[in-house]
Amino acid sequence: MVRAILDGRKSQTRRVIKGAPHEEPQLEAVMVRDEACFIERAHVGTPQETCHYRYGEEGEQPAIACPYGAPGDKLWVRETWGLNHYEYERAPIPKVRPSDLEDQYLAYQATEDDSEVRNELRWRPSIHMPRWMSRLTLEIAEVRAERLLACSENDAKAEGLEWTTPGRWSVATHLPIIGDDPRRVYFELWDHINGAGSAAADPWVWAVSFRVLDEAAQ
Repeated sequence: MVRAILDGRKSQTRRVIKGAPHEEPQLEAVMVRDEACFIERAHVGTPQETCHYRYGEEGEQPAIACPYGAPGDKLWVRETWGLNHYEYERAPIPKVRPSDLEDQYLAYQATEDDSEVRNELRWRPSIHMPRWMSRLTLEIAEVRAERLLACSENDAKAEGLEWTTPGRWSVATHLPIIGDDPRRVYFELWDHINGAGSAAADPWVWAVSFRVLDEAAQ
């Protein structure tokens, strides 16, 4: 969804909260020390020092803090990339940017329009992208802990949906997911990524809102 961020369509992302008791309906999310966490309904308003949740036979469990950060934190985006330069294309990844590696040699698959480059360049996976190669830095604006199906129509649009034909929303040109209901389209995308029926399971998720920083602010 890098192109959606670059186009200004994507300003939110959702990730399943690992370790959360997804089957427990009696939990609510609260803000503690500016971090979202879970707490039993009966204990909403519990002092910060004792924030916790309870479920099943496991007893008291510690609060879960968002691993992606808090408002004001910065995240740098990794994406599929390559170095369109004879000396560096297949060489080990430099830890720091070489002084002779000008911007014209930096390639990003999401926005590469040259068919020859797209087809022949040695593309490297996003997990191997060094920090100096990243072209996108995001600042977290808000973090919420909520159920997936709490995603509103505007939230779904902010996940990067694209207005295609009149009254129709889509997620990407290469995916056959399109419809007139933004929420339904987004939940179909969720199922495509996380497995059939995963949206209907209504898991707890981190809903992270962000803004793209310009170079001066990075």
